[in-house]
Amino acid sequence: MLLIFLMIAGAMIALGFVYRNANPKNTGVQNGALYPCPSTPNCVSSLAEREDQKVMPMRVSGKKPISSLAKIILSFPRARIAEQSDTYLRAEFQSLIFRFIDDVEFLYLPEEQIVHIRSAARTGYSDFGVNRKRIEKIRVLYEKNAKRLSSN
Repeated sequence: MLLIFLMIAGAMIALGFVYRNANPKNTGVQNGALYPCPSTPNCVSSLAEREDQKVMPMRVSGKKPISSLAKIILSFPRARIAEQSDTYLRAEFQSLIFRFIDDVEFLYLPEEQIVHIRSAARTGYSDFGVNRKRIEKIRVLYEKNAKRLSSN
C-alpha cells in the first residue's frame, strides 16, 4: 500500500514538474489582442465574450503602466515575470501546494489608455475563482499606487 502511494505521489510530482516547465499555450498577443479564454471556467479576460469569464480592462494614466504592474506582480508570493515589453507583460503565479501555474497577461493600448487583462490556469478544469480574485487584487493595488503617485 505504501509503495502504491509513493508511486502515485512520485508521478504527481513528475507531472507537476513537466507542467511547470512547459511553455504555456495560447499566451501572447495575436492580431493585436490577447488570446481568448478556453471554454473551461479557469480563465478570465477583459476581452471575453462570456459573462462568467469577463473582467473589466484597467483604465490607466501615466507613461509606463506595464512597469507599475510588474512591480505589483513581484510583490505577490510565488510570482515571476516571464515576458515584459513596454506594452505587454506575462507573469506566472505558482500555487503553494500543488505548484500549478497560472499565466497572467496584460496588454497596454496607449492610444486608448487601457490595459487588457487575461488570467488563466495552465492546467485543470476549474480554478475556483482564483484568477478573478487575483486580477481584482492587482487592480486595487494598481489604483492605490496610481493615487499615491498622483498625490505626490
